[in-house]
Amino acid sequence: MSDPTKFTLFRRSNGIWYVIFTEDDHRVWRSTKCHLKRDALKALTTFKHSIRDRGPSILFSSFTKEFLTYARTTLRPSTIAGYEQGFKDFLRLAGDLRLHSVTPREIERFLAAKITQTSEWTARKDYAVLASAFETARRWKLISENPWRSVRKPRLRQVLPTFFSVAEFQILLTVIRDEQFRDLCILAIFTGMRMGELCALEWSDIDLERKTILVQNKEGFLTKNSRNRIVPLSEVAVSLLRGRAIQPTSSRVFQRKGEKLTKNYVSKVFKYYVRKAKLNDRLHFHSLRHSAGSLMVQAGVPIYAVQRILGHVSIATTQIYAHLQTENLHSEVNKIPIALN
Repeated sequence: MSDPTKFTLFRRSNGIWYVIFTEDDHRVWRSTKCHLKRDALKALTTFKHSIRDRGPSILFSSFTKEFLTYARTTLRPSTIAGYEQGFKDFLRLAGDLRLHSVTPREIERFLAAKITQTSEWTARKDYAVLASAFETARRWKLISENPWRSVRKPRLRQVLPTFFSVAEFQILLTVIRDEQFRDLCILAIFTGMRMGELCALEWSDIDLERKTILVQNKEGFLTKNSRNRIVPLSEVAVSLLRGRAIQPTSSRVFQRKGEKLTKNYVSKVFKYYVRKAKLNDRLHFHSLRHSAGSLMVQAGVPIYAVQRILGHVSIATTQIYAHLQTENLHSEVNKIPIALN
């Protein structure tokens, strides 16, 4: 790593002074967070000492290997896969920079390229994992500050989720010959449970007397956000589970050849049945969860109740279903007291 020896102060149009220096043939900007030059000069002195006193900056690729070794001891496999993809994308588009050389400018270039090549959604996912990883680097004192915190997260255009109408779901059921898979789909739409929660569901999680399911962390399965929750069961769901409980062949409610169902298997089989039923090809297993939320809202269930049933941490997530409650709104707009001649 080249030693940055020349530092320059520059005030940008936002009124804040920045330190500019060159490191590894890259021009680097660091905010002093100061509006007055005398304060910026003091910050510059402190910054020079921090740069010259620090150890050698490691390459991004080296950091990711160390980070993933640590992360695999605490995070679920699906989360690890997200980090691995984000790291791969950054290396491909930004290069193997040293951690200290990653600036907001490089980050914004990376995000712009990611949006152009894929979508705001995938750029936003990469932003989340990379910002988190760099925060760990800051905590490990490999960098003095996290440059991702100075960059705005990509905004998402509102995309309405795909969901089944009642008629479409009934058509789907007519083509599913596998009784267990049919029960899996019915329980999904009547509970709003996630695919992973259903695949990990055990008889010990179910209380048919109280008509509840306990979605909980267990060996080999972590709930989303690592939070346990209680899911209420409808009469249809209770009846279905009682029928399956007569002769359980496994501790798991749903299984395949004695083994736990995998998400990949469920997704592929579900897509096969959607196409066989000649329904919208955008429908996938998670659409059953969206359908549960959509149908509850259309039936007049309060949005906060839907939030609790689905286990959303934020009400903002549940609000995506609020646009469907139009029948109730028609009577409200008719209350506007204006008479036209």
